[in-house]
Amino acid sequence: MLLLALSCLRIVSSIEAQGDVFSLQALFEFHKRLSTNMLQYQVTEGNIGDYPSQIEAYYNFAKKHAPRQICEIGFNAGHSASVFNFASPTSNYQAFDLGNQSSPVDEHLQHGKHEYTAEAIRMIREYFRSNLQSNSDAVSSLLKTHRQMSTKKRVQVMIGDSTATVPQFAARHSSCVCDLVHVDGGHFKDVPHIDLIHTYLLASTNNNTAILLDDAVCSIREPFRAGTGCKMPQLAWQDLVKLGAIRQHACVELAITRGYCIGYFNVGEQITTALLQLLATIQSKSQPSQQQEKYQQYVHEHQQRLANAKAHVRNKSPSDEKLQEVAVDKQQR
Repeated sequence: MLLLALSCLRIVSSIEAQGDVFSLQALFEFHKRLSTNMLQYQVTEGNIGDYPSQIEAYYNFAKKHAPRQICEIGFNAGHSASVFNFASPTSNYQAFDLGNQSSPVDEHLQHGKHEYTAEAIRMIREYFRSNLQSNSDAVSSLLKTHRQMSTKKRVQVMIGDSTATVPQFAARHSSCVCDLVHVDGGHFKDVPHIDLIHTYLLASTNNNTAILLDDAVCSIREPFRAGTGCKMPQLAWQDLVKLGAIRQHACVELAITRGYCIGYFNVGEQITTALLQLLATIQSKSQPSQQQEKYQQYVHEHQQRLANAKAHVRNKSPSDEKLQEVAVDKQQR
């Protein structure tokens, strides 16, 4: 009995030790490494790492939500990416980041090359590869509440303008459903609207896809302060709430021009139609005569994606999943 008790104690200790590598404290330590990586490139751009209360709120929310697939617009230095991945270590993660390109939609995004992004991606991949594979049994026990149990975690980042890359990704991966979405991309002009609509089209039809939008709160003391990056994200969020596309859970103000909103996507045929019409209107501002043509194009693309997704579910076998995991694992090595 004594030997059995000692054996059980060692197993529990192993699980607890492994769990510590994904704790909130471990996350804060990892953020220090990400910030150091930024400083090597003489970058002082702000990020979620400057707001511990937001980090903790995001971490706890993602941990409770336990998503299979995390989708994020705006990887930058990897601070928010690490929050969601630490909170849900076995989830797959797909990001869309401008990288060293510039956006034709928003000239404010022409802020130089982000060489540190590639290093941050490598750091996150390596952290999870080593910690998930070092003791997969302990991790599986510790994360038994998660719906996806696999040590073959995928961390992917698609470089380019999100207003183009997100629909491209959706067309190529018709079966992909995002369980948790974080949008922190372009903050000016129509980019927040476009990003929210595109990620809505990747949401679960069960209406349980969580949506988090950063910089979505302008202070009531100084509403829509000129030159800030909160005006258009806030308007985009409010517009989708009014259309019924988002069920708002909470909006939190952190500073005069800083805050975030959390909610859930409502996916429905009438709402989708309204959003596609809005998207067509936005994309046709320079040429209003093309609005109806754009709308028909988006409807066709959306219907095609739904049809491809249904076909994928019917034709996919368990062996397909294994082959895909092996292919992705080899690619990341």
